[in-house]
Amino acid sequence: MTMPQAVAVVGAILLTLLLYFGFDTRSPKQQKEIERRELAGSQIDIKPFVITAKGSLADVDLREIEQLEAELARSDSDSVRSETLKKISGAWYKHQHYLVAGHFAEQVAEIDSTELAWSIAGTTYFPGISNADQVISNACFEKAVECLEYAISLNPDEISHRVNLAMVYVRKPTQDNPMQGIQMLIGLNENFPDNLLVLSTLGQLALETGQWERAKERLERALQLDQNNSKVICMLADAYRQIGDVRASEMQTKCELLTVK
Repeated sequence: MTMPQAVAVVGAILLTLLLYFGFDTRSPKQQKEIERRELAGSQIDIKPFVITAKGSLADVDLREIEQLEAELARSDSDSVRSETLKKISGAWYKHQHYLVAGHFAEQVAEIDSTELAWSIAGTTYFPGISNADQVISNACFEKAVECLEYAISLNPDEISHRVNLAMVYVRKPTQDNPMQGIQMLIGLNENFPDNLLVLSTLGQLALETGQWERAKERLERALQLDQNNSKVICMLADAYRQIGDVRASEMQTKCELLTVK
């Protein structure tokens, strides 16, 4: 082997090792989201919230949580740990402690590393945005945004992640851009005019803000896409009733038939 060939071979080996050990294979966007997630996570100490939440539980409910915590401590694999964390998150969610529930759902996502798990974590935090305690509200907002943005980074084509993120901004508008959530939904509607979730979400928001005709327009289009969607039918019954449409009674009957338990 000549000297130039030897140098080339050594250089190739060094380059391979450098690429394998020295560089992160994640995209810059994914790396940014991971760093943001880790930074945000370090800013919230969940322990005081867990202690306070436990103090509000009845004895029987507290025992359920503590039994699950003991089960988690005995977990000997990621799969068992993940399933136990889901149970703990669900128990806290049932008791409407959404910040704590979201924390454990986020731990599931850390283990499972799927877009669905991150989306579930984000939507678990979501109801806590309405908490009267602004510390909890702000924490749930930040964590919901963080988790949903990470879900989007894993699958940018999944519309539901983007709708959920938009709703986070709708429920807690930021001072610098109070219309951000609505603008996100309108943008999605422009790009995906026949998406049922986007249309029904815009219809719901139109109802909440008293835009009856706009709600009727969105929901009628959504109903064309899914004629047996109970949520759309019930909202459309409300829209018809508000504007005095003669179809309100018929639509209400359909709503009741579809939602009867």
